[in-house]
Amino acid sequence: MGNIESSAKIDVTQLQGLRSRELNISRSLGYEDYKEHLTHDSEDALVDYPVELLSSVSFYEKFDASFNCFTYIPSEFSMFLPHLSYIDMSHNRLASIPESFGLLVHLKTLLLNNNRLVELPETFCLLARLEKADLSHNQLRFLPQSLGMMESLQSLNVSYNELDSLPVTLGKSKSLKLILAIFNKCILPPQQICNQGSDAILSYLRNQNPKEIQQLLNVTRNNEFPRVRGDVLVLAPTNPHTARAQYVQTQTNTNATSRIKTPLRPPANVNQLPPDELVDKIVGCLYGAAIGDAIGLCTDFMMPDECSFYYDKDTLLCHNMIKDRHRSKWEKGDWTDSFDQTMLILENIIHWAGVVDELEFAKSILNWCKHGFPELGDTVGRGVRGVLAKVVCEPQFLNDPHGAAISVANKLESPSNGAIMRTSILGVAHFYDLNEVATNAVRICKATHTDPRCIASCVAVCIIIALILQGENDMESNSSVEELLEKAREQGKIYLEEPFHQKDFHHYFNCQTWEDVEVCEPRMTDYTFKPLGAGLVALRCMKDYKTAITELAMQGGHATCNATVAGALLGCKVGYSELPRDWIDGLLPRQVAWLNTKINCFLDMMALP
Repeated sequence: MGNIESSAKIDVTQLQGLRSRELNISRSLGYEDYKEHLTHDSEDALVDYPVELLSSVSFYEKFDASFNCFTYIPSEFSMFLPHLSYIDMSHNRLASIPESFGLLVHLKTLLLNNNRLVELPETFCLLARLEKADLSHNQLRFLPQSLGMMESLQSLNVSYNELDSLPVTLGKSKSLKLILAIFNKCILPPQQICNQGSDAILSYLRNQNPKEIQQLLNVTRNNEFPRVRGDVLVLAPTNPHTARAQYVQTQTNTNATSRIKTPLRPPANVNQLPPDELVDKIVGCLYGAAIGDAIGLCTDFMMPDECSFYYDKDTLLCHNMIKDRHRSKWEKGDWTDSFDQTMLILENIIHWAGVVDELEFAKSILNWCKHGFPELGDTVGRGVRGVLAKVVCEPQFLNDPHGAAISVANKLESPSNGAIMRTSILGVAHFYDLNEVATNAVRICKATHTDPRCIASCVAVCIIIALILQGENDMESNSSVEELLEKAREQGKIYLEEPFHQKDFHHYFNCQTWEDVEVCEPRMTDYTFKPLGAGLVALRCMKDYKTAITELAMQGGHATCNATVAGALLGCKVGYSELPRDWIDGLLPRQVAWLNTKINCFLDMMALP
């Protein structure tokens, strides 16, 4: 807003007392003053908002600014006063309500009577907790059709407006108990019914059953991630237009406090995706990896014929997983060490405010190897083996994980897949900076795996994810996908010096079918280029997530790792909204709740809606 000066004096100290939950800048008027206010602006009335009010986030719950001369509500209002449950801005000169007003998710009482409102934005209907709204004595010509679908609205006053009709959806409202609509131009219901009172109006509306009501109420939705805001910014509704509006606000109206709390906030204009779609792809990447891991466990280390013997590819579900010596380590619907290690990195990023550090990762992974995630009922990190098991036992691991990994590599040359399976999150955290993405991928990979082929594969996967999130490529176009993959190829091959390493890298980068990947190739099941090749086939095949991951899992081999990587790439491409619902529901509930909490915190740090 810039510096705003008010025409009236105000005690600024009342704006700074965060212990007070109520903010009152209304005027107390006598009868003669009241009549004067209705027709003339007063010198004692506020016409602009005090700059202190919108300079930082406040914790006020009640806001009374009645009997002033405000003509607008700033778009920043909901961002700096996110906790309001009561607003009285009656008897002002308001001509409109901003789209961002729908972000006041705690609002229960709203008094906007005696203003000059002509219309309500569609986002008004996103006020999910609003119970009482007084919109009387305005100039409203129509109301949003979705008004009747507001979850908590109990009392509505729209009297003394210029309405031609009431939204037919009000008749289907399960919460509405009182409606006042006298002195309007109402055609539906007829004016005489409006004049008979609330019960007559509600009875009339509830007896209507037009087709348009059913069309409005029977809207089908894809998966919807349960986004829950922390205290960084306001809780965001799921309406995409409102989400975009909020994202624009956070990009253009950001103070020092919010920058500290949102260290991963992408710079403005660095990606082509609208914010709601960006969120969908980020959540899709993480859930895609988790689901891929859980589904992959069903066929992990089987041969293709064994997969076909035990499972029907048309009904591959977590709860159908057979139990044997390998699979009995996990419950049905659990993910394995492949996604566990992804979550370790995510926890480090959250804990260290966006910083990626191999020393902190070393501490985390050693603790996980010993105890797993106790909050999920673990007593040990299940699935620890191979290179990782040897590296964490090196005496210098905590102080010098890269050195420890080199020591193990000198004794055991193994370009295994133990690093590539966990690094997808590093393509998300700083997706707008490819150099940072590559650097972080290298450091976290080398904490346990120093073979250049491991490094190249980790960098390639992370760069692919970052490029998808930047949104410059059409992921439904084969040529555009190949263009993106070529950029990732160039970034990955930088770390390969040996000619035969380069040749192998290009071979797997060119894989077009599952057969090309040869996931069950003897003595190479754990080869780091296998999950890379699987992920590239998943992107190239242009099939939906469930079809592609099912086909990959039915190939057997190290299916958990292969499907974790492919699932992250494909989930990032299609988004959480397009992931198979039955596979999401097949994950263990406690894991899902825990994962959702981490993702919500991560999205807060990115200042995403």
